[in-house]
Amino acid sequence: MYPLDLQEESLKQRVANDFFSAFDYEPLDRIDFAITLKESKNSLFPNIYALWAEAKRGDDADIYASLIQLILTIGANNLHRIHPIPEFIGAFDANKIAFLPYKYIKDFVMRNDFDWTSITPSEHNSEAFLRMQSLTEAILRDKSIIFTYAKDTKELQDFIKNSVAKGKNNPIEIDLENFDSVYLQWYRIVLPTINLNQNAWKYARDNLIALESDFFLADLLSEDNTTINQNLRILLSKRVENAKEKLHYNIKIDKGLFSWNTENIIFLNDDNSTHAQFWNRYKRPPKEEFWDKIYERRDKLSPDDIRERKGAFFTPKMWVQKAQEYLAESLGENWQEEYYIWDCAAGTGNLLVGLKNARNIYASTIDLSDVLIMKELNKNDLSDSPVSTQRNILESHIFQFDFLNDCFFDKVDEKSGKVLTKSKLPESLQNIIKNEPQKLVIFINPPYAEVSSKKPQGKKGVNLSEVHSKYKDILQTAGRELFAQFFIRIYKEIPNSTLASFSTLKYINGSAFANFRKEFKAKFLKGFIIPAWTFDNVKGNFPIGFLVWNLGDKKDIKKCKVNVFNENNKRIGNKNFYLFKKDEVINKWINQHKNDKNKNIGWLDGINGNDFQHNYIVYLVNQKAQVVNPRGMWINAYNLIPASIYLAVRHAIKASWINDRDQFLYPNDKWQKDTEFRNDCLAFTLFHNQNYIKASISPSPAEGDKGGGYSEYINHFIPFSESQVGAKEAFKSDFMVRFINGKLGKDDTASSLRAGKASTAIYDSALPFDKKEIQANTQSFIPTKPLEFSKEAQEVFSTGLALWRYYHTQAKNSDKYLNDASLYDIKEFFQGRGETINGKKGKMNARSEDNHYNDLIAQLRIALQTLADKITPKIYEYEFLLE
Repeated sequence: MYPLDLQEESLKQRVANDFFSAFDYEPLDRIDFAITLKESKNSLFPNIYALWAEAKRGDDADIYASLIQLILTIGANNLHRIHPIPEFIGAFDANKIAFLPYKYIKDFVMRNDFDWTSITPSEHNSEAFLRMQSLTEAILRDKSIIFTYAKDTKELQDFIKNSVAKGKNNPIEIDLENFDSVYLQWYRIVLPTINLNQNAWKYARDNLIALESDFFLADLLSEDNTTINQNLRILLSKRVENAKEKLHYNIKIDKGLFSWNTENIIFLNDDNSTHAQFWNRYKRPPKEEFWDKIYERRDKLSPDDIRERKGAFFTPKMWVQKAQEYLAESLGENWQEEYYIWDCAAGTGNLLVGLKNARNIYASTIDLSDVLIMKELNKNDLSDSPVSTQRNILESHIFQFDFLNDCFFDKVDEKSGKVLTKSKLPESLQNIIKNEPQKLVIFINPPYAEVSSKKPQGKKGVNLSEVHSKYKDILQTAGRELFAQFFIRIYKEIPNSTLASFSTLKYINGSAFANFRKEFKAKFLKGFIIPAWTFDNVKGNFPIGFLVWNLGDKKDIKKCKVNVFNENNKRIGNKNFYLFKKDEVINKWINQHKNDKNKNIGWLDGINGNDFQHNYIVYLVNQKAQVVNPRGMWINAYNLIPASIYLAVRHAIKASWINDRDQFLYPNDKWQKDTEFRNDCLAFTLFHNQNYIKASISPSPAEGDKGGGYSEYINHFIPFSESQVGAKEAFKSDFMVRFINGKLGKDDTASSLRAGKASTAIYDSALPFDKKEIQANTQSFIPTKPLEFSKEAQEVFSTGLALWRYYHTQAKNSDKYLNDASLYDIKEFFQGRGETINGKKGKMNARSEDNHYNDLIAQLRIALQTLADKITPKIYEYEFLLE
């Protein structure tokens, strides 16, 4: 319908004029085409978006690829949190237009297993794009509605009028797919009109008296501005004053926050107009069939800090069922009859769904609103739900309890027997803990909050509790984690019970838990691990484990063998987790090779984290001053081989969610005699992506000692001679060629290593290394004859040489030519960078427009992967990792 050579901006304007004249059209951040309802311009609301779309000139773009690009654009720029979300997303070109209801993509833009900060949506060959394509392909093809302008003009106009233009006369229905998105808009628009000041909100949230979501549920589940379910914590109601209807919220349970208000009533601070305008856009209440599921998923409405603090992470149904199966296998087929079960971080109780013996089940949570919702769900479940989806809990067994602060038992006057302070635990549960702890199963998915989180807000002080104060000497750094506090109280105060918990695996192999492990003695019964991203709002690519422990059998734990399930609940193998001591890690080993008293050729950073999740911080640069917060060591002839081994060991095996928390360890001595392994690691390091050595460094102020400055602005890592690559001039440094050919000459290596060890001891605030250890590790790593490389390493050198030669051929006449170019410089020359924004360089592009270069770099990557595959078995043989 439109000319194929029409420019994109003109195409957008014409589509807006021809089909969306009843709307306002304007650009929005990174969105090509944003359509808003005209009525919103004069309302209290900001723009109400009907459509966000990706535009492409011509008609040869894949419409589904354009939709995927838009999905990535929304997620990468966090637009779904910044702006009111539209009813539809779309894509169009000169011939056709596609629409897709936003509700079908909302979960994709909130996925936790994407590194949204590093995504370039327009790169259709990137790993992120191809992965999103795989995830969304079926939905895009099944749910997208596509029109051609010429053939479907009338149908397109009707669709826009009847479906896209939703507003007051066509309210949006709320269901399980969009209720959390509606909450985000309610939070931004209606919440500020509720007459509570910031101090009151803070007090209410900090003490879990009432959350913003409680007010939203009162609104959502109402009819004629009156909350239908009178069992909720907060209720919406109305009264007539001066012939005008006035809305207010009733607080069902008063905890003292609103003691100044004898009626426990909170009004809206305007004339209800904002509230009315907002809810005119939506049809409420939702259909009754959705109510229980909305109650159950109240966790989705909780702020991250609250969710992490009180453990409101909804455990997916498939993992609940899997955990119950493993409990049956661990404790016996009749375990529900023979054991009592207590979920002491129950949230809305979904971990207990499907358990049958109501009189043996207890559920507690810190949040009173969750208690009320759990009782409501329990009542509904017992009425007409299938057994497999029921909560079978006696109402008296559902109670509010702060596990990290409240006492287990009634405090009784020894003389009179009078109860001085009553415990919140039911008396029957108190008796079980006192008299039959061996029959009690603590079945939990506890809070994951960590005080050391890098987030600037929301985590400070989350670890302060009575339990932390009581057991801080045992917990030490592990006390930063709330789940560790749950574990230590269970272990010390219900010592013979069974602990069955979802959690991270930090307490098994995390270095911060070294002291905790000294105390934690128990028999491991059974367990499995699953991807963290299968839990809503849990961010990261790491495993969450469900492990069952017999706390009454005090055994030293050496390792735990667990089953591995993927996101589709398919078993894909087994995995061993090892417990080790703090001084058994790889960084203790590499620190022994620190040596800053010689001519330095570069800086190895990132030797402060021992597991896979910290591999990204392990890299090479020219100098220490390039690193904002350096945690590394200088590289020179004496420690180049150990540094190369370190980088190769850390990067030869790709990180995955399964190995994310595996610890790299202090190796055995066998590697010292394996010259081929050492040389393979050198070759790997010279050509790896984490080698950021450059010849193009701009001078910058030094941050601390530069180690004599020998490496300053010089590339010492060129593994070829000038004649091999066809360079214009002599290189400023031929260090690497001389090293590889054994022509550096001899030095007093032993004394250098001793100096390095002494500085390491000072660095670690440890005692000096003893003479025996120094002698055992003293070894010259400076070759006196040419290094012999394996055929896999030789292939890496060969493909690398072809790349260097091509660079010097192509770049020699360019003003960007660098005679001493490094591998990083060569990639930057051919691939280029994105646009500079606010003085900050754009990211290096994923591909080059030079196809021959793309072929050469691809061949190098293949050769490097082959070499990594050769190195990998040695990593396990020399016990840098344990299988």
